[in-house]
Amino acid sequence: MLEAIDAPVRLLATWWFYEPSTRVLFTSDSFGHVHHASADASICVTAAEDSTTHEDVRAHLLAKFDWVALADTALIQEQLRAIFERWPIEVLAPTYGRPIVGADAVRRHYNLMQDVLAELGSERLEEEHR
Repeated sequence: MLEAIDAPVRLLATWWFYEPSTRVLFTSDSFGHVHHASADASICVTAAEDSTTHEDVRAHLLAKFDWVALADTALIQEQLRAIFERWPIEVLAPTYGRPIVGADAVRRHYNLMQDVLAELGSERLEEEHR
């Protein structure tokens, strides 16, 4: 049974879905920041082969969701935190980009996303106070 989740990071009305028996979170356009580095790269990314950087996540987030640069990201961060605390997630399955497989890899990408959102929120606040 899939559980529908109101997506915290989105362009239009979008839902994420969580499938509890496989612990897969289908994230639509979010978490699509991992691309094939080469033709022989595996379909999925795991912690052992993950070279994703903070800059990769930031670039994808701002390219796909440009409004985030102007947003109060605290609410988005809290919504993400609630999702990741509620369900055990072992696979992030974006519509585009490589699936992120394994609890360690999922946690790393969640933390990268949270770090980028915090950074963007801080930058927005600094800009407002100038």
